[in-house]
Amino acid sequence: MTPTAVVMMVVVMSPLWVQLAIELTRSISRKVNR
Repeated sequence: MTPTAVVMMVVVMSPLWVQLAIELTRSISRKVNR
């Protein structure tokens, strides 16, 4: 794969990873609050 293709993949995937991280943080904070 060329570096450009790798950069494109990261740019496309990053929003999904951010959403996953937010969901994980919320679930963890809920468990801690209880």
